[in-house]
Amino acid sequence: MLYKGKEMYLKITSLIVLFVVVLLLSGCGSSQLLVTKSEIFSNVSNIKKLNRALESAQNNKVDFYSPTQFEKARQSYYEAYSLGENQNYTESDKIAKNGLKQLSTAIANSYKTKDAISEVIEYRNLAIDAKANILFPEKFDEIDVKLKEVTVLIEEGETEKAKDYRSELLQEYSAIQLKSLQKNIIEVAKQSSKQAIEDGAESYAPKTLALGDRELELAVSTLKADRNKLKEANKHAKLANYSYQKASRITKIIKNFDDIDYEEEDKILWFWTQLEKIYKPTDVELNLADKSHVVTSTMQATISSLVKSLSDSKSLNNKYTTKYKQLTKSKDAQLNAIKKEQDAKLNAIKEEQARKDQIKHEENARQKEKNDKYTYIESLFTPKEATVFRKSEDIIISSTGFSFAIGSAELESSNYPLINKILSAIRKFPNAKIEIHGHTDSIGSRKTNQMISEKRAENVKSFLVNIGKVDSSKIISKGFGESKPVVSNMLKSGRAKNRRIDVLIIN
Repeated sequence: MLYKGKEMYLKITSLIVLFVVVLLLSGCGSSQLLVTKSEIFSNVSNIKKLNRALESAQNNKVDFYSPTQFEKARQSYYEAYSLGENQNYTESDKIAKNGLKQLSTAIANSYKTKDAISEVIEYRNLAIDAKANILFPEKFDEIDVKLKEVTVLIEEGETEKAKDYRSELLQEYSAIQLKSLQKNIIEVAKQSSKQAIEDGAESYAPKTLALGDRELELAVSTLKADRNKLKEANKHAKLANYSYQKASRITKIIKNFDDIDYEEEDKILWFWTQLEKIYKPTDVELNLADKSHVVTSTMQATISSLVKSLSDSKSLNNKYTTKYKQLTKSKDAQLNAIKKEQDAKLNAIKEEQARKDQIKHEENARQKEKNDKYTYIESLFTPKEATVFRKSEDIIISSTGFSFAIGSAELESSNYPLINKILSAIRKFPNAKIEIHGHTDSIGSRKTNQMISEKRAENVKSFLVNIGKVDSSKIISKGFGESKPVVSNMLKSGRAKNRRIDVLIIN
């Protein structure tokens, strides 16, 4: 019995020792520490590029307009980073390169999406301007989900199918914009109405309160009829607000009379003072010593005089109307001839006006197209990449975002995304002439700077012609060296701005 107990003890002890050894071995196997983010970025430059490119793309809403491809690029980044943590740099770099390609596809898709549903995006922006995303966040997000589904369809090449949802999205963004405008403009009046009711205006000033209700209804109906009539709707909303405040004031005056226990004489005197102020523009004095019927008679006489003047005007008008009818009867032939002549002139005027309206409409459409193109081109670039100017009909893209090695004009691959954006801008103007201007700072000799600026401009032109398929007959390149600085070269920041490539789209 003791032997068996000792045997059991030895077995248990052996199992415990084995378990401890396994734990120690496991600890030794996992003791290797993962490398830091900076170490990964220094060993695999493409991960760093992909990280920055993802941030830039997200700022430009690429994740919204091309969600599938953007997510693939993001997952590639996570996978490459994980491999980098485990020091598998070769495979990590390979996956990061693939992620950059996926992101480039996503960016191209986002441009295609914006072109396909540009009007929907415009209505969405109008809704955001009206603060719909803040006032009605759940509904706005619900519409955005539908829009995101449409962007996926465009990514998958189902552009025509995506356009089927255009009308629905326009209607929903338009409706939430109107709802937001109503809330923004009318909310103050509604608050005043609520305050007036809380003050007791329903009992003390019901007529004034009703007047405010009518103006508020006009404000709402005006916006529903035409949301562009913001000024008119705001006017009605202000009148409504004024009436509600007036109702509150009347209520407070009456309550004040009650609170301070005004005698009837005090009330009459108070109102008499108000009546004198109101009646003053008639230049007729109201004498407090007069009896009530005298005051009433004076007011009636004044009003009667005004009414008589109005009646006389109507009688005179009727007299001329009758005379006109008599002349018309005796001069039918003459008037008919005059009428025909006037009708002919009027028709000619209408036709001329219609022609002018058509010309104006076409000009507005062309101007809107130009403005839309300019806005689109401006939206392509971040402040660090380029500044876009408009000079009459021409577009100038002044880019300080190009990266050249010191003293070199070689076009590195890091510049390709920026050049692709420039290419997208150029394609908006297929009939335009293109000039590529190279500029440098004042460091180095003038001769060297001139040569580098010419070569850099020529390299950008070559890319646009050979890769971007821009017609070579429509594009020229020039170098200006250090001769045309935009700011002083005294500071490093100034020199950075002077080292630039200007792209002129000449219409």
